[in-house]
Amino acid sequence: MGTSWGKSSAVAPKEKNPKPEAAFRALIRMLYKRDHSEKELRTKLVQWYTAEAVDEAMAKAVDQKWLKDPEELATIMGGWLHRRGKGLRTVNQTLKQKGLPPLARDANQEAEKARKLLARKFKNHVKLDFKEKQKAYRMLASRGFDSDT
Repeated sequence: MGTSWGKSSAVAPKEKNPKPEAAFRALIRMLYKRDHSEKELRTKLVQWYTAEAVDEAMAKAVDQKWLKDPEELATIMGGWLHRRGKGLRTVNQTLKQKGLPPLARDANQEAEKARKLLARKFKNHVKLDFKEKQKAYRMLASRGFDSDT
């Protein structure tokens, strides 16, 4: 009798819906919750709707300007991940998975994020012994910071 907290229990239907109007309504519902890239929307919609219905719904969304420019969307999503303390490598990997262009490296921003993370994790982050330095390096690397930071 276990529960699956936070996991969708919906199963894709055996026959996909061929109606582009239904696919468009589903697309709008997804965009209402948050902005999605074209790749994300197609991946989600193709589970429930035929490829033709998804293509028509995407074309209608583009015509009506429901979708944001990929560069603008990458900046928004990148900013969200930067605020969560993620390094540029993680940010760009996430953007690539979503079909968005990578962000340019800002060394000052990366260094500032790393300093904030280290200050929060280690009280005296300026004077660390060898083991603590290793731990700090592993923590930064796991968050997507490169060795230059």
